[in-house]
Amino acid sequence: MNRVVPKPLDGLEEQLELRLVCSKCSLQENESTYRLKEVEHCCVMEIFLARCKGKPGKLWRKVNRRPGFPKPAQYSICRYYVAGLGCRVHRNNCTFAWSQEEVIVWTFEKSSNMERHVLKKLLQQAQTGSAVNGLSRPPQTSVAEEIWTPPRICLKGSDQACARHWSALLVHVNISGKAKEQYTEIRPCPRVSSSVKKLSYCRYVSAGKPCRHGVHRCNYAHSDVEMAVWEAEQSGSLVRTDLLSPAASCRPEEPPSQPEVHFYCRVCLVTCNSQEKFENHCSSVEHTQMIATDTMTQWAHRAPPYGLRTFALCSR
Repeated sequence: MNRVVPKPLDGLEEQLELRLVCSKCSLQENESTYRLKEVEHCCVMEIFLARCKGKPGKLWRKVNRRPGFPKPAQYSICRYYVAGLGCRVHRNNCTFAWSQEEVIVWTFEKSSNMERHVLKKLLQQAQTGSAVNGLSRPPQTSVAEEIWTPPRICLKGSDQACARHWSALLVHVNISGKAKEQYTEIRPCPRVSSSVKKLSYCRYVSAGKPCRHGVHRCNYAHSDVEMAVWEAEQSGSLVRTDLLSPAASCRPEEPPSQPEVHFYCRVCLVTCNSQEKFENHCSSVEHTQMIATDTMTQWAHRAPPYGLRTFALCSR
């Protein structure tokens, strides 16, 4: 008699419909509610959505990463959460769930001791139709093909930079609209030492706070994409120089006659290709919220002279 082997996600799929989408095939209603769109594209599968089975309507709930601290006996929905406004008391520092779907997923991750990147990997394999044999990756498939679909290799510096001084930089491109692209650097993988025994996520970034160690000094992953790249580099299935090698062929041989002007918002890390779009971004609610809670940007300033009460701009 053949024994039925349970799948890793059986307990979760009995309660929820799970889906990995991106900004192209989904439409964000508010901070936790999405609608699906039917478009032909290569989905990067970066947004984790869930919906209770049998629930009417076409709305899906975004499942954020489970907070590393605190670790309660059971998860519950935040009583201060209001759809469209978020948590009215703790804002982005809220450690409670914002939907019943999030409670179910967090409880499953805690009871099965499963990390988020493993859960997304299993869901990605199930969604694309590939067989799940434990947690092993097929030998003919590299993690670069699974993460970078389509690959986006961007160069650090302008296109008119000197060919002797420019250097390639590996980044993750998050597209949230036609004119909004957020670039996040994939930092080099930390070396295994006495202080760093295994790869893990930064607890400050996971809690929605700025990293206290600094971006370039922190040895912990700041995103799921960065964690996946680091794991592939440690296992030897990915070499960073192989991803950066296409950058040389993408570089134009001759500079354009009329270079395209881009407007960059330093606070929101958003690039706009016209002044009108940049002004619309500056007047948006998202930009105003980022200005009000600006803790990531390190502004260059000097301490005011002692004893002075009035100040003026230097004429020189």
